[in-house]
Parts: sequence; C-alpha cells; structure tokens
Amino acid sequence: MSKDSSVEDAPAMTPQARVLSMPELAYVISPYLARNDICAMMNINRTWMELGSFYLYENLTFRGDQSIFYISKRYQYIKSLDFKYVGWNRVESLLGNCINLRSLTFSYRTLRFSELQEIVGLAPRLQDLHITLCHYNTESVCLPISIVARLTDLRELEWESLSEIRVDDVLFIVKSCPYLHTLILGAITPVERFSNIGVMRSRAADLKDLVRVDESGWASMSLQSLTFNYPRLEGWYPSSNGPDSVHPFIRRFFRHVPNLRKIGISCQPSDKSFQAADFDYMRASSPLAEATKRPSKQIFTAWW
Repeated sequence: MSKDSSVEDAPAMTPQARVLSMPELAYVISPYLARNDICAMMNINRTWMELGSFYLYENLTFRGDQSIFYISKRYQYIKSLDFKYVGWNRVESLLGNCINLRSLTFSYRTLRFSELQEIVGLAPRLQDLHITLCHYNTESVCLPISIVARLTDLRELEWESLSEIRVDDVLFIVKSCPYLHTLILGAITPVERFSNIGVMRSRAADLKDLVRVDESGWASMSLQSLTFNYPRLEGWYPSSNGPDSVHPFIRRFFRHVPNLRKIGISCQPSDKSFQAADFDYMRASSPLAEATKRPSKQIFTAWW
C-alpha cells in the first residue's frame, strides 16, 4: 500500500468530530459555561481538557478545611485565590506553587508579620491584594504593612483590620506602587506611631526598621479611588479650628494624590470620626471629582 493510498483510506471525520476538534470553539464558549458544564466539556478530548482546565482553575475559593489535593497538577492555571479561614500551612503550600497568581484574598483571624513577608515573597506578581483580619489579636497589632510596597505590580489593595496602621506605611505603599489605582481601608485606626508599648517591646525585631516617608517631591499619579469603611479616628482630638484640626492622615495623604477621582466614606450616622475640617480638606484637595452623598438609616456614605 502506498503512502498516498493510506491517506486516502483514512476514515473521514464526522461533522460533529470536526467541530469538536476546533480549539477556537472551546475558547469562545468556555467563559459562558458554569463549572459543571466545563467539567463535562473536559471529557470530550485532550484539547477541551486543556482549555477547560484554564477556565475551571483560574479562580478558586477555599473555606476552612476544604481539600486542596485535587488541584495538585493544575497550579499553573490558577490566577486568583480566595482563602476564608484557611490555616496558614495550606495557604503557604498553594502560594509557593501558583506561579501565575495575580489576585489574593485572605480572610482570617490574624496575620503575623512573618506570614505577610511570605505572601510578598511567594507571590511577587500580585496585582490585587485583599486582607481581612476578623479579630483583634496581638499578632496583628503594630503590624508594619509597608512591606506590601514590594509588590510593584499592585493595582488594588484592600486592608481591613481592627488595629492601628501607620500613616507612613500607607504613604510608602502609595509612593512605591506605580500602578496602584484603588485603595480600600476598613476598620483601621490610622496613627503616626503605634501606641501599644507592650506589644512593641515584645515584637521589637519586626519593628526595628519602620519606614519614614519624605513629604516633599513626590506624588502618586495612578491612585484614583480611596475608600474608608468604618475608620476609627476617635483617638484624634484637634486642638484648634485651623489647618491643625485636620486629622494627620487626611492632611498627609491628600498632599500626594492629585488624580484622585473618588473618595468613599462609610460609617455609622452617630460616628464622629470625621470632622467638618476633614471633609473640607478632602474636597479642596480633590478638585477633579464632584461631591455627592448617599446617606441611609444605618450607614452614611459620602462619595466625591
């Protein structure tokens, strides 16, 4: 039998098989399929298996003791991870293998400084970082978050914790991340210096190299959105009605964000954290955005 005759004798593909052998078709329909449908699609052939894996494992959420064994050979597809009350050992094992990770959400009771260092070291290409610490804990008190500034590809940062956050740490992140366009701060107490002397002494090694940001000669041209969710500014008591009556965080932060388009503040109607001088200073510092307000019975939100 000649080479030409063997080709001629090969069975012709049915129209259905020809359609299912087209990877372009899988690319088109996969984004619109539910997870169960993608799982079924992956049983068609190797082409659909590979393309289905890309969409099935791209965004994953883990809760509690949920198993991570089933993704042991799919790390390269993962771009977004959401951990809700997952122990650090399991978080660490995943971060160390997901080389294409771009988004991380971490919700837990606490976060040690060493663990924050590992997040930055194991996922240096993060573009979105969302940290929610749900309980007041000494491990999260006096946490210097300036190390997040090493994530130079960062686009969106959300930090929510019942603890003090240094103004210099926030400014250092804004200054060092040239693509950062969204900053969300929740339940924090912004301070010039940590107030818990006992914790500072016990964690002196973590706090020995606190950053100080030069106030002159720089501005973040990328930051366009700032959100405060239930900030705690109660420890600040202005001594006058002049410029010094503006909270130090507001006064220092708004000097460096000329392109800010949106400012959101959510708090209880009875919350006295923000004074009239703070609002006036924010409005004057953000002339590019129009001021609007959206009050409700339980939550007061101000947007510019």
